[in-house]
Amino acid sequence: MRGVGRLLQIAGLVAPILAIALQVAGQLSVGKMLVMAVAAIALFYIGRILEGYARGG
Repeated sequence: MRGVGRLLQIAGLVAPILAIALQVAGQLSVGKMLVMAVAAIALFYIGRILEGYARGG
């Protein structure tokens, strides 16, 4: 469970970098970039909750 939480946190940190790179390259609209940013926040938050749950507190 702790590993899954860490993986989600890493995905939440990598997603905005990917979104910025795609937007600069012209492959992503601003609206889709915003959706990716919100999804990244959600991924990181869920990963943090899972990691805390696995530690028992």
